[in-house]
Amino acid sequence: MDDSCQDRQDNERAALKAIYGDQLLEITNENKNEWTPLECILTLCPQGIIGHQPNIPSVDLHIVCPEDYPNVLPFIYLENWKKISNEKIYQLDRELASLSEQLQGEVMIFELSQYIEKYLHTYDQPEFESFYEEMVKRQEHQREKELKELKIKKAEEDKKREEMRLEIQVKEQAVKKALRRRQNSVQSLEGEVESATIEERIETFYGRSDEKTISYDSGKIEGPVKEEYKPWKVSEKGQSRFENEFEHIKWLGKGAFGDVIKVRNKLDDGLYAIKRIELNPSEKQLNKKITREVKLLSRLNHENVVRYYNSWIESSDCNSSKEKTENSMIKAKNINNLALEMLPHHEPSFDWNVDESNSNSEESSDEDWVMFQSTSNENFKMDGNGDLIEQSIDTSGKTTLQYMYIQMELCDKSTLRIAIDDNLYSDSNRVWRLFREIVEGLCHIHLQGIIHRDLKPVNIFIGYDDHVKIGDFGLATTIVLQKQSVRETNNMADLNEKNELTTSSHQNDFSHTGQVGTTLYIAPELNSSMLKFSYNEKVDIFSLGIIFFEMCHAPITTTMERFQMLSELRKPSPVFPPDFPYDEKSPQQKLIRCMLQHDVDQRPTSQELLQCQYIPPPKLEEAEVKEMVRRTLMNPQSRDYKYLIASCFNQAVQTSLDATYNISSWRSASFTLALEVAANKLRNIFQNHGAASFLPPLLTPANHLMENAVCFMTRLGSIVHATHDLQSPFARYLAHNPNIVQLKRYAIDKVYRERPAGVHPKEIYECAFDIVTPTLEELLPEYELLSVIWAILTEFSSVLRRNCIINLNHSYLVSAMLKHCGLDESKHRNICASIFQKKTFYHTKSELECYLKSLGISERISSMLIQWMEIEGPLNKVSSVIYSLIKNDETRSVSHAGFKQLELILNFCDIIGITCPVLISLGHLKNAHYYSGLMVQVICSQKNRPKETERTILLSGGRYDNLLQLLKESLPRDDGKCNQYVIGFTMSVDKLIFCLEGEDKLSHIDAMVCVIGKITMSHDKLSLLRDLWKHGIKTSFVQSIQTLEEIQCHCRNAGIPVIILIKETEAGFARIRTLTKDRFYEKKVPISDVVEYIHKAKSQTLDNVGCVKTEVKSHSPTEGPLITFVTPEKLNQGAKRRYESQILNNLSAVFMKFSTKVKIEIFATPFDSELLKAVANIVDSKTKCEIDLSSLIKKYPRHKKCIHKLIDHVEDSRQSVHTWINIIYSLQDGIYKVLL
Repeated sequence: MDDSCQDRQDNERAALKAIYGDQLLEITNENKNEWTPLECILTLCPQGIIGHQPNIPSVDLHIVCPEDYPNVLPFIYLENWKKISNEKIYQLDRELASLSEQLQGEVMIFELSQYIEKYLHTYDQPEFESFYEEMVKRQEHQREKELKELKIKKAEEDKKREEMRLEIQVKEQAVKKALRRRQNSVQSLEGEVESATIEERIETFYGRSDEKTISYDSGKIEGPVKEEYKPWKVSEKGQSRFENEFEHIKWLGKGAFGDVIKVRNKLDDGLYAIKRIELNPSEKQLNKKITREVKLLSRLNHENVVRYYNSWIESSDCNSSKEKTENSMIKAKNINNLALEMLPHHEPSFDWNVDESNSNSEESSDEDWVMFQSTSNENFKMDGNGDLIEQSIDTSGKTTLQYMYIQMELCDKSTLRIAIDDNLYSDSNRVWRLFREIVEGLCHIHLQGIIHRDLKPVNIFIGYDDHVKIGDFGLATTIVLQKQSVRETNNMADLNEKNELTTSSHQNDFSHTGQVGTTLYIAPELNSSMLKFSYNEKVDIFSLGIIFFEMCHAPITTTMERFQMLSELRKPSPVFPPDFPYDEKSPQQKLIRCMLQHDVDQRPTSQELLQCQYIPPPKLEEAEVKEMVRRTLMNPQSRDYKYLIASCFNQAVQTSLDATYNISSWRSASFTLALEVAANKLRNIFQNHGAASFLPPLLTPANHLMENAVCFMTRLGSIVHATHDLQSPFARYLAHNPNIVQLKRYAIDKVYRERPAGVHPKEIYECAFDIVTPTLEELLPEYELLSVIWAILTEFSSVLRRNCIINLNHSYLVSAMLKHCGLDESKHRNICASIFQKKTFYHTKSELECYLKSLGISERISSMLIQWMEIEGPLNKVSSVIYSLIKNDETRSVSHAGFKQLELILNFCDIIGITCPVLISLGHLKNAHYYSGLMVQVICSQKNRPKETERTILLSGGRYDNLLQLLKESLPRDDGKCNQYVIGFTMSVDKLIFCLEGEDKLSHIDAMVCVIGKITMSHDKLSLLRDLWKHGIKTSFVQSIQTLEEIQCHCRNAGIPVIILIKETEAGFARIRTLTKDRFYEKKVPISDVVEYIHKAKSQTLDNVGCVKTEVKSHSPTEGPLITFVTPEKLNQGAKRRYESQILNNLSAVFMKFSTKVKIEIFATPFDSELLKAVANIVDSKTKCEIDLSSLIKKYPRHKKCIHKLIDHVEDSRQSVHTWINIIYSLQDGIYKVLL
């Protein structure tokens, strides 16, 4: 710990004592010589009040400081508050937490105290005469709030209902009008139009809406700003994907060949732009052009290019053109500045011809004049005086139309044009960065074989993150189509003569035609007067040169000045304006001249531009590199992201890694055989209970990584982890499939743990058994779970001989523990999770104390937790101890519910016939926050070293409904009420196999065929091998072993029970040697009878094994033996109970040999096997006792006290009136010696 933290805590302790005096209660350690972090309780009153007074609010501030305080935040508790409501206390607690985070790094107890005193002073100003009055007022306020919300909700429902009614009414009227109109001739329709006023004509043409009004005043058309867009009527023949999957937000404008709508996807709630294109069956060439555009767009996937996601075609039935036309949004600027924004569905084409004398933009503004080219017989003309003149009307009947929909990325409204007009040239670094991004986007476009042909500032979007996206590919073409026939007219000259301006095709041109690019930006080869010419992707580079000039130049104020300046720049020898801020030798001007070359061969490509020396490289510092990597990882669709991931996978493998990676991952043949045998036995047990095999996937998305989880990255950059345990993936599967409510499953598979870098992950075999039910079913799943556990323990009886204990706990008792210790699981979630995840099994109290201290828990709470965790034993003893500790009624009721369920579960254990000790262990807290009921563990002894025995958890499980609910909450959808309940366990198969060591050797071979001497395999010998294999006898053949001794030694070590010897001198016969109790018995048998003989030998062996099998039963004396612990240190109650269970379980066979009337005393010692035998010999001996004792003490000086104490106990027992059988037991090795 940093010395400065200790000094600062001591200084703050002294200051607080001086300021608060008796109001400060310091909690110190009993050992005054040892320094402890600051922990104190301050009794605080409102500011300005000295000393505690009745009838004023007060609160105790309890501060617990970690060792690293003030660098680490202290634990803050508010206790014993008076004259202040709980709601105010909770509010104060939240404000203190926020204030402490702001003050982190500085001493803060005084500031927190001052804040509390000010808060109490504010609260002390009484608003009400009594708490009752405050409660009544609060209830009235709550009722008023609920009533107001109810009225708002009802008003909204009424409004929606009225809107729906009006919409239905409008559609019904439209249908009736359409039916009536079918009966009228074209002449009568023309008469109606001629006799109508201008307002009626516009209303009739667009259709009346209750939300829109259109009026005429001195040639000005006005309307509300609110937009309304109803795309089309869906045919009854099918469902519209556009209507079903998307919510319409607003109409954005006109794009190449179609209009663009802003929508929200109903599934992912994302915002998109959808381009809708009407396909005319009679215009096949145009449809091919549109289809080509969509195919081009589907190739593009770059961070600097607008993304196109999806496309589809829909058909719709349309009646007359009048039905299909919607009201347009009409907005007036002034009497001489008229702009109409049309929202057509399939309206007839018409012309708006408008004269204007002053315009501010040539193409992109919302105030641009609009010219719609006519393609049908219907035309309306409005002159400058506001007269609307009808040209002709053409009606159409019911037709079937096709529309193509393209789902695109929604870009911000900001464009490069806006940035240029906003003095972009003044920031040269930004100019170079944006230019580089444009070049990178163009490079990607050209690599896909696409030419944009319409590159200009309004088609280059700038997002919120200030990055470029190239869009609007309405005029794009493939590089392969180099021969084009184009006729271009200089529209700008015509506009100057007529004093009119025409918008570019992507904004307001409602026709499907348009010139290739805008005149000022297109390359000279595209603007040629020749009928046929060749061009390539370099036409975009010329446009980029004009754009880069505008980026480097100050904003141009007038259109004429802009036209003249860019026209001079477009000449074969570009003429730069005098006010251009860069000279001829500057990189900017050199680059512009290079891109504006009229000679196409001299003009660079986009790839060459990226490598050009004139473009400065991006300046990257360490922070920028980290930021760049962070941003790259945040955009998995970008090219940089894919390059970064690909670079990780393209690393060369080191030779040393290739040689050492799998060095420790191979298992021995004996383990593999034992695994196969154990897996078959487990599989039979699980299938006997109706369970089906259900293995988890190998890889799972790494949302919440567990300790030592093995993480991987896929080639797409996704982070996944290998199976860490068999329970979590199954719970995740259930959370994603809520319809599965009845299932029994088992799994026997590998799980993985991380090892040091450069080594293959550790592979561990586990098995799992789970039961899924739709209801709790009165603890029946718990009963079956315990039945399966006991079936496993009886099948592998060697586990029972290793001091096997079943520990039970309940989630109710865990909640009671937290309440008793003052830990709120919602407030102290991290601390509780750390306790639950780490607490498995501790040998000593000091280890547990150190761990709790590392979590920042105060000494008082730590002692209460340890006291609770050490409680272990039978149900009646544990419940009595807990009830004596608990003072709170709520905690007592929670504990009572847990004990009641555990009592039922212990009755289940009696019905099942479980004979090993079943204890209630309140220290069993592993992953307790995942459980909502029974928690079970099976613990047994395991020898890690020849003289060291440790307790290990073989099996763990319980009802983990909380884990299932936690996973469901993290899902993006709401599955409603949870009707899945799951209980199960996981068991380490590796540890189970370790417990089987020392039993009969297993072999994967039934018989070994050996040839002694030099002999060739004749037809008879080969037929013998064939028959053995055919009849299911696992047989192997060995030729390399030449002597009988070598053969027998090999088979004895490998556990092969039968040896078939074939000698050169005994043709037609074989000698069969059978291994029985480390001895071989030989018999000479004809080769034709070998198979039958081996079958008989195998069946007799199995029968003998079956006779030896006995059931483990308890034969303990009625009164039970007396156990005396002879240890150098005093053991706590928990350790004593564990050792007692271990001793009684190991000596159960010894108790069966004695009468129940015989009294047995067991002396539990810390001796190893050698010392225990020596002490037992001395106790039995009467002549050499003193000599041997002195030599033994010299050899084992640290056990001197225990040896003398043991001898005195044995002597006292022998001098007793009763007859005692003494047993010396080793707690270290588990061996014993009976003294008669």
